Amino acid sequence: MLLKAIIDDQELSLEVPEQILAQGQPFFAKLDADMDQGWQMSREWIARPTQIERCQIVADKLLTALEKENDRLGMLMAGYLLSRLPGLETVTLDTHGEMQNTLFTVAASPAIAPAALAGAEVPVVHAASGQPANQTANPSAAQSNRPATGQPGANPPVAMASAADTPQTGDAPFIPTPAPMGLDKFQALEQAGNDVTPIFKVGKGYRFSIYDHGTGQWLDAPLVASEADAQRLRQAAFKARFESLQQAPG
Repeated sequence: MLLKAIIDDQELSLEVPEQILAQGQPFFAKLDADMDQGWQMSREWIARPTQIERCQIVADKLLTALEKENDRLGMLMAGYLLSRLPGLETVTLDTHGEMQNTLFTVAASPAIAPAALAGAEVPVVHAASGQPANQTANPSAAQSNRPATGQPGANPPVAMASAADTPQTGDAPFIPTPAPMGLDKFQALEQAGNDVTPIFKVGKGYRFSIYDHGTGQWLDAPLVASEADAQRLRQAAFKARFESLQQAPG
């Protein structure tokens, strides 16, 4: 089966053998079992990924496999997408670290689309009409234990930064912002875990985000080339947030 993968302005044609689709079912089931436990999708923790979100997660793995020229893994990821989205023709892969922005184009087939796209929270475009296959959002399908307000959107490409660079988000310094104060250590530890996301990949770099309680928005840490550098930046931000949460209100 043929799957077209669009990466920025490049289009790749992936010919997935029927053997991959048949013999890969146990592997696909293992992927589903892993995602049943919840998944970090960029900044958000999704407790129960929908079918579309699962395909976006796997599409991100496909992007990584293509970047690393891992043909075997790429074929398996493409096979999962084809098996879970009947009629899939094209996947437009997000390269800015926002896997929720990955889009799928399916053949216009009313007989299969509604079942395959049940609970979809992002547009899945019918190839013939160019219209979303399902515009009904299912807000209960995915839950996040992050603050509910100020959900982040897509970001433009950001130049790589080193750990020695002064962290910046837009024009403002990247520093912890006002948050609930006077918490005990256990409360502060839990709140800091909600306010500072895990490291996530953005293209070929790494970053995390921190919640700004003053504006109700997520602020991005600088994009760095090394995951280890990103972890060090996150640890510093987490420590600062943890300590500030325990300060008595002044």
